[in-house]
Amino acid sequence: QGAASHASKAYQLICEYRLPEDPAGFDNYTEETHTFRRWMTSYRKQLKKWQALDPSELLDSVCQRMEQGHIPFPGEIIFYGFDEITPQFKDWINLLENKKIPVIFKPFESDPVSSDQLKTMITQKNATVQKYEDANEEVTQCARWIRSVYQEGKTIGIIVPKLEDYRGILEREFKAELAPASVFPWEEKHIPFNISMGTPLSHEPMVHLALLLLSQKSKRIPLLTFSTLVTSPFLNLPPDEIQSRRDLEWKLRGGNTTHVILSNVVTPEIKERCPALASVLKGLKDWMDDSSSRLPSEWARGISRFLKKVKWPSGSESLPSHQFQTLKKWNECLDDLASLDRILQKINRHQAVAHLAHTAIETLFQPQTHEEPIQVVGLLESAGMEFDHLWIMGCHA
Repeated sequence: QGAASHASKAYQLICEYRLPEDPAGFDNYTEETHTFRRWMTSYRKQLKKWQALDPSELLDSVCQRMEQGHIPFPGEIIFYGFDEITPQFKDWINLLENKKIPVIFKPFESDPVSSDQLKTMITQKNATVQKYEDANEEVTQCARWIRSVYQEGKTIGIIVPKLEDYRGILEREFKAELAPASVFPWEEKHIPFNISMGTPLSHEPMVHLALLLLSQKSKRIPLLTFSTLVTSPFLNLPPDEIQSRRDLEWKLRGGNTTHVILSNVVTPEIKERCPALASVLKGLKDWMDDSSSRLPSEWARGISRFLKKVKWPSGSESLPSHQFQTLKKWNECLDDLASLDRILQKINRHQAVAHLAHTAIETLFQPQTHEEPIQVVGLLESAGMEFDHLWIMGCHA
């Protein structure tokens, strides 16, 4: 998957920058470039077979359709925030200009600032450079600084180059300093900051549990996994069963066992004391008994039915906003799985779950929030933004 991702990026650059595709240019270098050219040739044949476009070819197709009259030319076009003009993009601009279409670029809301003006502005501000031992220390001190300068009605910007490297510790330390109670998921506490970059959907506890359920391969389940299923608030967990479930978990933990066999757990006593849990475990057993081969769209419907049968997520009729948005994104992943019929043909349960898990890992989840006074953004996103207080993180060079 990592190699495929890099190959996709390379193909995008070739299309966007009009790089020469002379075979000698690939074959005369390394085995990797030779392999890449072979992949690219095969990929293009497959695209032609499917009558499909790679996203990096879309702009060329739009240009062609415009020239052929299939797509109408706009009366005027305004581009905001285009920091880089690729040769492919320039060709499209040239086409528009040759047709006398007004093309307007607006990189910023305000006029650009010269370097001399910037120096003057900085000297008028209380700007300092700080040194820290490591990223954890810097993020902790940044969170404490925010707390010291925060005022009602004032905005604070945290600009982070390579935000993906910092996101985890930023969220952890900012929550600890600025909204301590929010570390408990069931509290649904307001968080006064917004991080512009999402996290993989698979990291959301609700989705993690669904994938954990779906990916079980045998009825001999690891004790840790079983404990999660017994106590998770995202599965059917009636209040009158909580104590009985805890007693069951403690009994299993005290038995020096590392795995739990489903048939041994679902006893008449458990069915009587924990009918909801017994229903979940029966649904899981039926799911694992399914050894059929089906189209991805059929598996998507089957997965949805299975999760509904075990009442995941619990309380789906009145989910809090964050969980509701998580569920909506999860359903989009199921739609993605359902769209793979022509590509994958019939597959088994394990293959379907593997494709779904990969989609959930690749899908970034960023819940919609209110406009917060504290904004954590990447370097490119920060262009043109204004704040009352500003911290630029990770300036190692």
